[in-house]
Amino acid sequence: MIKKNKKRVESIKSQGVIVPIIARIHPTEKGCYEILSGHNRTHCSSVAGLTIIPTVIKDVNDIEASIIVTESNYLQRSLSDMKPSEIGKSLQLHYQAIKQQGKRTDLIEQLEDICNGKDDDNETDLTSRPVVAKLNKRNIKRYIRLNYLNNYLVELVDIGDIKIRPAVDISFLSTEHQDILTSVLQTSNYKVDMNKALKLKEYSKEDKLTEDTTRYILSGAVFDKK
Repeated sequence: MIKKNKKRVESIKSQGVIVPIIARIHPTEKGCYEILSGHNRTHCSSVAGLTIIPTVIKDVNDIEASIIVTESNYLQRSLSDMKPSEIGKSLQLHYQAIKQQGKRTDLIEQLEDICNGKDDDNETDLTSRPVVAKLNKRNIKRYIRLNYLNNYLVELVDIGDIKIRPAVDISFLSTEHQDILTSVLQTSNYKVDMNKALKLKEYSKEDKLTEDTTRYILSGAVFDKK
C-alpha cells in the first residue's frame, strides 16, 4: 500500500487528480464536507502539495451515502487488500442500506435469506451491483455470515487461524456457545477445521455444547470410533 501511495503521489504531481472524489455537505458539521469516495486520493494530493482537487458534490441522504461508500470501496480496492471481516462488514452495510432504501427487492430478499442462513437455489443475479461484482454468490453468503461471530473468532479468521468455510459453520453457534468456544481456544492449542466446525454446529443446535464437549470435539476425540 505504501508503494502504491508513492506512485500515486508522483502521478498526481505530474498529472493532477484525473478522477474526481465524491463528497456531500456534512450532515452535522456546518461549512464542512464529508468525503464518500476518494480518501486515499485526497491524502496523496495533500502529500503532493495540492490544496484544491476536482470534487463531485452529491446531494444524498445517509442511506445513499452508505451505498456510495461501500460500492466505491469495492471498486477501488483489491479483495486481497481487505480482511475477511472488512469484506463481510461492507457487504452487511450495503445490504442494510439498500434494504432501508427500498430498492432492488429481489436482491434484498435474497440477502435476507443469506443473513438468516438459508441456502436458496434461485438464480437471481447477486453480482449485478458493483459492490458484489468481485464475489460469486456462495462467497457473498460466507462473508456475510462472519458478522455473526464474536470479536475473538473474527480475529482468528482475519489472521487465517480459522478458514472461511469452518467460520461460517461456527457463526451459527449461539452467543453463549461462541463464548465457550472462545474460552477453550484461548487456553489451548486446538484448531477449528471443517469437520470440527460441523460437529460444533451440530452440538450447539442440540444445546449440548459445554466446555467439556467443546474440548471433546476440538481434541478430535469425538471422531475416534473406539
